[in-house]
Amino acid sequence: MIILALLIRAPVKVIGAIGLLIIFGHNLLDYVQIPQHTLTANLVTIFFTAVAAFFPMGGDRVLVELYAIIPWTGAMLLGYAFGSLFKAGFSAQRRQKVLLLSGLSFCLLFIVLRLINHYGDQSPWAVQRNAAHTFISFLNASKQPPSLLFLCMTLGPMLIFLSFAEELKGRFASICEVYGNVPYFYFIAHLTTIRIINVSLVMVRGLPIKFNGFPLVWQAEGFGYPFWSVFLFWPLVVIVLYFPCKWYGSYKRTHKQWWLSYI
Repeated sequence: MIILALLIRAPVKVIGAIGLLIIFGHNLLDYVQIPQHTLTANLVTIFFTAVAAFFPMGGDRVLVELYAIIPWTGAMLLGYAFGSLFKAGFSAQRRQKVLLLSGLSFCLLFIVLRLINHYGDQSPWAVQRNAAHTFISFLNASKQPPSLLFLCMTLGPMLIFLSFAEELKGRFASICEVYGNVPYFYFIAHLTTIRIINVSLVMVRGLPIKFNGFPLVWQAEGFGYPFWSVFLFWPLVVIVLYFPCKWYGSYKRTHKQWWLSYI
């Protein structure tokens, strides 16, 4: 957000171009060997490759970085540029065409680069013991930090969906709009809700919570549920947060406190 703020007065096309340059180019660092435990290595980690990186600061203090700065900034800058398509006066027909062609291009690029299997992701795919697992390997792009292929396979379908979303009407569209009006509130609330469910289930089963030394992570020995159960908890969390999101959306529309623009 700080980088976007510094670029905010630049033309939207320039901001979008910088976003694309970051998205398409940051995986070049996969081929650069940097000596470990040096200032350069630490800076590259902070800005490009961090995956829950911990930097000792002396004594009992530690700097924790959960997300690589630059790759996610590329996605943010591109999102800001696409946001200009939704300004008043922009042709809906042209907007839908740009979104559809962009989404299809991202999806096609993902397929081509993944087949080549040499650039765009830190983890190349490989033939597995059967077709299903090979397909999963093919789709298993790296999220942290977000690789070019991960962004292609996620942003592409999203842009295609947006190109048709304006035509959606009725109850389903109204429900989606409730969450779309307060995306960051939902992001914070759903993480909190999932953690509350997690802790509650651990306590119900009478398992001790065992801290493993990391500031934000703990584990309960013997705790776990089958993978299929995740697909039951997912809609449950979405449903539970419907009315809080609806209330907060209404609150934002009727109040003008400065902090509301940040959540």
